[in-house]
Amino acid sequence: MLYDSSQIACATLGSYLELHPPVHEVEIPECSWGQGGKHAVWLNSETEWMWEAIWRSYETVRRLEGVFGRLEGTSRSMAEQAFRELILLEASDWPFLVTTSQARQYACDRFTQHLSDFEVLAQAAISEQLDSRSLETLETSSGRDSLFTWIDWGGL
Repeated sequence: MLYDSSQIACATLGSYLELHPPVHEVEIPECSWGQGGKHAVWLNSETEWMWEAIWRSYETVRRLEGVFGRLEGTSRSMAEQAFRELILLEASDWPFLVTTSQARQYACDRFTQHLSDFEVLAQAAISEQLDSRSLETLETSSGRDSLFTWIDWGGL
């Protein structure tokens, strides 16, 4: 198995580049399978609000990363579920569905739900002040969105 191999090691892109700096630089042109080979299917005037919400969430992620190592019990579970909700929030399907008008309302509803759940769970974990709303959000979202349970969030 690869895991047991003495010839193969896991590495982040950053750590690999530190050991093996690039010799050449290339400029990669924008391209996509999106309409016209561009990104406009995902980022446009109809979806800009989604991207602004995602970008704002990164400040919360940084704060959550700062406290994650000391979290235990329910607070840690809330942080872990918040990260799952962020992954679902970032799924490219939502802006695509909005732009193409394929299940637009469904996409907006799901995006908004993931954003709300992320914010409630992350804020509760950061403050370690669990209330009925955050506990209910944890129970509901964990039942609905229990994917990636194998990820070790402690490596952040």
